Amino acid sequence: MSFRDQYVTGVVLTTKPYREKDRMIWLYTKEKGKILVFVRGGMKISSKLAPMISEPFALTKLKIVKGRLYFHLIGGEIIKTFENIEKDYKRLLRLSGVFEKIEKILPRDEENEKVFLLIKKFLTIINKSYRINAFSAFLLKLLSLSGFMPELQYCLVCKKKIDKGYFDLEKGGVVCQNHKGKRAFKISKNVLNLLKDFLLKDFDYLLSKEFDNNDSLKAKQIIESFYNWQF
Repeated sequence: MSFRDQYVTGVVLTTKPYREKDRMIWLYTKEKGKILVFVRGGMKISSKLAPMISEPFALTKLKIVKGRLYFHLIGGEIIKTFENIEKDYKRLLRLSGVFEKIEKILPRDEENEKVFLLIKKFLTIINKSYRINAFSAFLLKLLSLSGFMPELQYCLVCKKKIDKGYFDLEKGGVVCQNHKGKRAFKISKNVLNLLKDFLLKDFDYLLSKEFDNNDSLKAKQIIESFYNWQF
């Protein structure tokens, strides 16, 4: 291995054809954060490189070399696959949407091991059990780790402690009735507590609990609206 070659451990976030036979991928790695990687011949079935990036959401160890605008894939291997994800079209489809969100949220070339571990844990959980709350919790946790943590304890204006009230997209968290804006959703005590659980509790805890479907749906809508407002 030359001094320019290096190994990274990562997961493919998104992949797109490039020219006729090549492919460009956004890869989230433990060592370098989100990086752009060129895969020569990545569209060809006969390519030696294609299998390393074609397994859905697999954990890979890839050998790359840095170019002027992006990295080049020159070798590697698949470390771990997630069989239940691979066989379930519904999981694959929803994960594709979530990983497109990851690619938009995360900055390029900024290492963040906590984000990498969150992605890895999330894939393990979804492979184990398909639960909508896990997707909602993951998106909220990812936003928070990336500098977009919403305020869920105190009114962002008067600092009064909130147990129910409004979630204001423009202000970035909860507010009391006196300070709600035009982009505010009414939020119940149960939904607010659920958002706090999504943010602070680990996935194993969330999977061990049964939550009201209406509360879960409302929490999901708020998180996705918060994401769409930011991006």
